[in-house]
Amino acid sequence: MSPEKKYIRNIERLAKKNNVLPDVMIKYWQDKCAVFDEITDTYNFCNETKMYSNDSVQPFIALTINGSIIIASSAQSDRQREIQYLPIEIRCDESSIVPKKANGKLSGHVEYLKKIDFENLFSTSPVIKIKTADEPDKKLSAEKTAQFTKEITDVFTKINNDMMHAVD
Repeated sequence: MSPEKKYIRNIERLAKKNNVLPDVMIKYWQDKCAVFDEITDTYNFCNETKMYSNDSVQPFIALTINGSIIIASSAQSDRQREIQYLPIEIRCDESSIVPKKANGKLSGHVEYLKKIDFENLFSTSPVIKIKTADEPDKKLSAEKTAQFTKEITDVFTKINNDMMHAVD
């Protein structure tokens, strides 16, 4: 099965759970993917990869198939990372509460179309984009992370609102 078919099936399930027409949800998903690439490239996270090693020295940013974003710093000596989770923000099911900021360890590698697992914290939906910085030792400063987070949250919130108004 091609990845695109996996995307479509997952998007259709997400649309059904949230009472959104599948075509509307697919357009929303495409908009989020384009914005994700545009903004991550602006912040020099230009290297897209299909597999990110859990001991990599680079921070990473990932987009899940459901439209959530994970921002993780490079691993410290104890394998701990600073993690930010930007959720989809439209879910109306009874999903477990995921911390928006945490420190944790990856349970394994981050791989295309697989869930990200953080030890004793949470798991994500499957990942469709993984991006790293150009320089292996590039660290996200707190200020840069805040700017990126605000920018992408503002745009994703607008996309979510546009999608929900298209349903009305």
